[in-house]
Amino acid sequence: MLPVHMSGEETSFAVHCGDQMFQKMAVASDSSPNETLFHVEGATWGTSWIVRRKLYEGPLDRSPSMHLLGFRHGRLEIKNGWVVEAAGDGRVIVNLTHRDFFTKQHSAINATVHTMAGDKVLVTMRHVADEGAMMDARVGDGTFATIEKTDKELALVGPVVLAFESSKDKPQSAWKVRVAAGVDLSLVIVFALCRIEMRHVWGKKISLWCRSDILYAAYHMNSGRYI
Repeated sequence: MLPVHMSGEETSFAVHCGDQMFQKMAVASDSSPNETLFHVEGATWGTSWIVRRKLYEGPLDRSPSMHLLGFRHGRLEIKNGWVVEAAGDGRVIVNLTHRDFFTKQHSAINATVHTMAGDKVLVTMRHVADEGAMMDARVGDGTFATIEKTDKELALVGPVVLAFESSKDKPQSAWKVRVAAGVDLSLVIVFALCRIEMRHVWGKKISLWCRSDILYAAYHMNSGRYI
C-alpha cells in the first residue's frame, strides 16, 4: 500500500481515540521518545452521507500534514463494507468486509488488498480467543500484527496525551498494536480503524438498547408513567 511506511523491525505502538464519535485518533510509538507517527481525523458532521476518516502522517498539530489515505463506509449502515482509497488519485487500495454480527467472531474482517503490482491479497482479522480483547491480522497462516484494547494508562504515552490536551474531548479508548518486521504500517492502521470503530459504534448501539429496555420497564412498573 504505502511502502515508505514499512516497519524495519518488530515494533509496537499505542493508538488513542479521543472522542466517542471516532473523529480523532493519534498513533504514537511505544519506544522513547514516543513520537506521534500518524493521526486520524473524521469528516465534519453534515458534509457527507457516509462515515469518512483520513489518515495523516505525524501529529495533530503539524501543519501542513501529509494526507496518506482515506477510509470510508460503502453505505450509511453499521454492518457493511469499508473502502480505503489512496490520497490524490483516489484509487481503491483495500476493500474490507465485516463477516457476521451474530457469532462469537462478530468482529471478524476479511480484506482484499490491491497491491501496486496489480495482485489481490486476502488478509483476515480474527479474535485470538473467542470474545477476547485481542485480535490478529494475518495472511494465510502467518500473523503479522495484533490489536488489543488496553487500559488507558498503558497506551497514553508522550505525544498521544499532548495531542488531546487542548481538546474538549476526554479520552475514550486506548489500544496496543504489535507489528512484525517488513509490514506496511498503513495496512495495520486500517485494521485498527475497523476494530476501534466497531468498538465505539457497537458500544453506543448496545448502550442505547439497554437504556430503551430500562425505560420501557420503568414505564410499565410505574403505571404507564416514566420515572
